[in-house]
Amino acid sequence: LKHAKEEELSGVDGVGPELAGSITRFFESQSGAELVRRLNVAGVNMRQPQGSGPATGGVLDGKTVVITGTFQSMGRKEVQELVKRLGGKATGSVSKKTDLVVFGGAAGSKLDRAKKLGVKTIDEATFLRMIGR
Repeated sequence: LKHAKEEELSGVDGVGPELAGSITRFFESQSGAELVRRLNVAGVNMRQPQGSGPATGGVLDGKTVVITGTFQSMGRKEVQELVKRLGGKATGSVSKKTDLVVFGGAAGSKLDRAKKLGVKTIDEATFLRMIGR
């Protein structure tokens, strides 16, 4: 985004010429550069995860994801919101159509069912790495 040209940004759905110009001016400005530098120093991950599409996609784009168990880093609702922001659909039950089960501590029958059906399962730490956290 930092290096995108105004014309490229204008080609993104929902981004008009005025917004594209504002974005490029921000990144060209001294205050914009300083903010980006401070975010980097603070450890904010500003890279788009591998495999996610431009602007509309995410690492979970089009995937059906089930969340089960207790998570240490965040609540279940937060995990579900992350799934949605990354292009996925968070559901409450495991089926053959489920693409991924993310599990925390004390995961029970949903994890067992996923394994029985051959659905991919990952733990909380793997999920966090996958989304770039």
